[in-house]
Amino acid sequence: MQANFIPVKLGSQGEDKLTRHLKMRIMALTEGLTQLHEDKITKWRSAYEAEPREKTREFPFYLASNLVVPIIATFSDTLLARVMSAILKTRPPWVCKIFGQHEDLQDDSRVALEGFMEYVGIEPEELDLYRVYHEWFSDAIKYGTSLLKAPHEIRYRDEVVQEAGDGSGESDISPSFLREIAYEGPRPEKIPFEDFLVPPNAKTLESADIKIHKRRFIREELMERRFFKVYDPAKVDMILQRPDRTYPSYTQQMKEESLGAKTLSGYGYALITSNLTPYFAPFTIHTLWSRSR
Repeated sequence: MQANFIPVKLGSQGEDKLTRHLKMRIMALTEGLTQLHEDKITKWRSAYEAEPREKTREFPFYLASNLVVPIIATFSDTLLARVMSAILKTRPPWVCKIFGQHEDLQDDSRVALEGFMEYVGIEPEELDLYRVYHEWFSDAIKYGTSLLKAPHEIRYRDEVVQEAGDGSGESDISPSFLREIAYEGPRPEKIPFEDFLVPPNAKTLESADIKIHKRRFIREELMERRFFKVYDPAKVDMILQRPDRTYPSYTQQMKEESLGAKTLSGYGYALITSNLTPYFAPFTIHTLWSRSR
């Protein structure tokens, strides 16, 4: 699919005003949702994982049992299993219909399309909807709200077809690459609950005047996009010199601590909140709302 984005040229003053406006909106929403995205969600995840209030209990005696029954996780996972079963055990998972009078279309075409959708929907190398649905409904059950973002993705596979020099790394000749498309199409992914910002007074997602997806990059991801000219190399170099942060967010740190893992601060986190592209691309949000229990 060809890119249909049209760069908007507002002039230097117009771009400065737009940049300041977006920066203020982002900072205001980030500050206003800090308690929800850092404090409350951390407590919700601790309650789901049934973490004891005291890691080492000293009453009535030292190292007394501090076992917490995971009631929340039990009910949440049971409901998740029922929802996943109700969706994916239904045959066909995605129903296709022919509307109107079309004498040239046989019912075999509809059945074939249903079979195709079942394959690309579940296949991990295609839409991978089993994993996406599992993450989507899991957050909806635990937090009451879960969101999907479905951009059009083009993934390339680049192979070196001409070596540069004798392999010693001392040659100045740039290597030649052969590029082929590995995947092109929609790629739905669940947005992390703490990375989606929307005004709290918005009654519906559609009526919100601004929707923000906080996209976090590490240094290697930025360098890859810089190499393939996805982003302006000069702007990437400027951001890498002064990144917004060089460590995971507080919520991510709490999640890693519960897993017994750790992302080192020198790994190169770089949270981007400023201009990397000369246009603002619209995106589609699929939302699932459910009542909090």
